[in-house]
Amino acid sequence: MTITDTLPPELIRDAAASVRRAADGQSSDEIGPEAFAALVRSCRYMLREARRVHRVTEMLADRGAEAKAFRRRCETELASFDDALTAAAHVRRLADRVPPSKRRDAALTGLEAVEKGLAAVRRAYDDYMEVLNLPPAPIDWEQIRQSDEDFACGNYESVADIWARIQAGEEEP
Repeated sequence: MTITDTLPPELIRDAAASVRRAADGQSSDEIGPEAFAALVRSCRYMLREARRVHRVTEMLADRGAEAKAFRRRCETELASFDDALTAAAHVRRLADRVPPSKRRDAALTGLEAVEKGLAAVRRAYDDYMEVLNLPPAPIDWEQIRQSDEDFACGNYESVADIWARIQAGEEEP
């Protein structure tokens, strides 16, 4: 098992589904501050997991992950973040039904931090997807033709020459 297997986005999706069910299941006109605070704690859990997943994804991006697999991973994680944002919105709608208190205010402040944090993680993934959706650079067929001609004429550097230049700190031509 690798580190990428230990933080599945399904945890976030499952937590989001549980929060939505719990928020939607609040049928009384008034909700206690304890119940509201518990829902916000669940939202904080989703944010913590989203940040963990994002750190692993950043690590994979830095190491140079294969584009198709990375895109699939990002799409799966984006869906889980969207679920978490939806769950937080469900909890937000309950705020008016919680009697005003210090505990309610503290929970609302925490919920705002969760929503901002999830939105920031979501924006980071939007940036990943933007890069992944860029078209590939065009192939310079003239440069390839010229390189083939140079090679055929024996006009090229050996690997040893290139390595010596790199070790000497000279710039590449």
